[in-house]
Amino acid sequence: MNQPQPLIISEYSDASNPVISLKNQLKSPQSVYLDEYLIGLGAKTIIVEQNYFDRDYLDEFSAFYCLSAKGYPNTCKRVHFFSSENITKDLFNKAIGGDINSLEELNSSYLGFTVIRPIETAPFGRTVFKWYVDRSPDTPRVTNPSREYISNIAGIELKVTGLAWQQQDTGVAACATIGIWSMLHSSAFDSRHAIPTTSMITEAANNSVPGGNRVYPSYSLSYVQIQEAINQLGFSPAVSSGNLPGKFFSKARFANTCAAYIRSGYPLLIGGMHADDSPVGHAICAVGFREAAPIKNIVNGRIYLQDEHTDYIYIHDDNIGPNVRFKLIEENYKLSDGRAASRCVLVSETPDYLIEENNESRPITRFIPSMVITAVHKDLRVSSDIFFQTGIELTNNINSALNLLLQANQQEEQSLVCSTRFIMLKDYTSTELGRQLDQQSELLASTRLQLQENIPPMSLHLAILRIALPNASVLVDIIFDTTDTDRNRSVFCHVVFDQNFNNLLNVLDENQIKKIMGLHVQAF
Repeated sequence: MNQPQPLIISEYSDASNPVISLKNQLKSPQSVYLDEYLIGLGAKTIIVEQNYFDRDYLDEFSAFYCLSAKGYPNTCKRVHFFSSENITKDLFNKAIGGDINSLEELNSSYLGFTVIRPIETAPFGRTVFKWYVDRSPDTPRVTNPSREYISNIAGIELKVTGLAWQQQDTGVAACATIGIWSMLHSSAFDSRHAIPTTSMITEAANNSVPGGNRVYPSYSLSYVQIQEAINQLGFSPAVSSGNLPGKFFSKARFANTCAAYIRSGYPLLIGGMHADDSPVGHAICAVGFREAAPIKNIVNGRIYLQDEHTDYIYIHDDNIGPNVRFKLIEENYKLSDGRAASRCVLVSETPDYLIEENNESRPITRFIPSMVITAVHKDLRVSSDIFFQTGIELTNNINSALNLLLQANQQEEQSLVCSTRFIMLKDYTSTELGRQLDQQSELLASTRLQLQENIPPMSLHLAILRIALPNASVLVDIIFDTTDTDRNRSVFCHVVFDQNFNNLLNVLDENQIKKIMGLHVQAF
């Protein structure tokens, strides 16, 4: 029987305890990365639960580790990290007694937690750390898949916002299994969907599509098995393959695909290979990206894609750690006939400010993507790739019609910028409209009421084509149904945020506008 153990409350820098000093004691690429990440967050103190039952590990234990002659224990340790130097045994005792100031000190400085499994070669289980403070507000970091996690210690709650990561153990979980696991933690999935454990994912992948090998130990999953696991667990796999010879992605296509899903709250499982002398297949999970800088050297009269110039994406890589920043670059490669082509490559890059503060940069990892698989809701039946092409065509048509009007009135032609996303109806009417119409309470109320009373019932999930000016001023959201086929997809309405744009629409044929853009909603 497991014996009770006291909580450890200590400085993070105390190297005398193997649980505390991740870098010095555990000695792996993951422990070095996590240590540097925590230093970057300003970790000062920790609380260690020495006996912790972790749901994922217990499932792994019953599926695999309990049968090992090595005699693995069924308990883990859970380590909580804080940026405050004031976290002491005395303060913690006051907090669990209900002292408001002590509770505030714990929660305001809480950085997250990691579960330490009793697996020597893969100790890091469920790990959630908060994001670094965004130091580039002009090109903000988009982390919509992140969600709030609540830890409970002795009856008090500690909250952190992030997305769970863990290390693959190759006993129960391969890299693709971990990627699926992180995806299904997403904020896009509500409480109706229970988050599966890693062993549940591995077994779902092997239920209907056996790979010819035994289920455990699990070394890898094929793309077919990945899709089958997503299906078995109650979701739909949305697949995007590379658009270049060799199944590689162009940078623009890869950036647009990632941004569209991440902005919608869906992480992506990216399959590909490490770009070194001995390429090895691998799967990683994209959990965020940084908005592209404003488009320069605008040519009047043409359209631009908001996300094609996205340069940074944030990755959960079980071989490195969570929230790893990768830069998207274009790299030349040779086709089979000897011609040169350009493909997208992801290169890990340590932010300059972390190099300056920690006086060291991380090892560089290069990864070549060739497949993107996303777990989406069953009723989201619209293909991201096809909807993206539809959006480009529609924006082109609108741009052409508007510029003909501008030319007829001897006005300068205008350029438009478009992007696509999927969003739940409730989130669009609450969060998204609230953000667009900030501080305009009467206009916000009017817009929401028009959507409620003037538009026929809309689907639970919406496909949004957003058209804006190059300065990022939003002109219109065109809202589409997501519950039918791409061929039969219908448009619900268009929400106009700009009066000048609305004036131009009024000159066009009303029936034609209704056909291609749906009913009118005024939001200005």
